[in-house]
Amino acid sequence: YQRALGDPPVYKYEFDRAVPVVPGMRVNGVEATSVDIGANHASEIPYVFGALASNKSITWQPEDLRLSDLMQSYWSNFAKTGNPNGDGLPVWPKFTEAGNYQVMHLDAVSQALPEMNRARHAFWDAPTEKRKLLNPVGAGS
Repeated sequence: YQRALGDPPVYKYEFDRAVPVVPGMRVNGVEATSVDIGANHASEIPYVFGALASNKSITWQPEDLRLSDLMQSYWSNFAKTGNPNGDGLPVWPKFTEAGNYQVMHLDAVSQALPEMNRARHAFWDAPTEKRKLLNPVGAGS
């Protein structure tokens, strides 16, 4: 939807990191691993703000620390310039049709890949696109 509103570029990401779990964590009575839990909702927030050390019950891996550094760089660059890219960082392309709708996958190895569910997202975006055509931004009510 943001793409339809104007000029600011959109940068889309998926947080794919299977976050380490607290030792002894149980789900449905069974001890869980990070693979069982995966990348759950909002699990990227401590990475973005460099707050991994605030959870002392998790044994963070070197990959987690590197990912946190990478994400802090991206978010800081975006806040300063409107573009997450910077020297030494994997290129995070704009999310555009011309760019094949590239999404940055953030994990131990971060990379941009074409959006995997483009047709489904286009289906759900269709009503918004139709409203935009019927009532362009700035056209009044």
